[in-house]
Amino acid sequence: MKSLEMELPDRMAAELEGLVEAGLYPNPQEAVRHALSEFLRHHASTLAEKHQREDIAWALREARRP
Repeated sequence: MKSLEMELPDRMAAELEGLVEAGLYPNPQEAVRHALSEFLRHHASTLAEKHQREDIAWALREARRP
């Protein structure tokens, strides 16, 4: 597992702590992991489309090579 260190604005950090204090997450790290997982899931199709466009562009360039 990779470890990341990050800084958050005070307000965001307080809201994160509030989620933990409310019992929604066992710790801030788990809340951030969940948020990032949801963000990535939400944007997965956009990322896949970007990679597909890059692959198509590469294939078209290769097809034009002598």
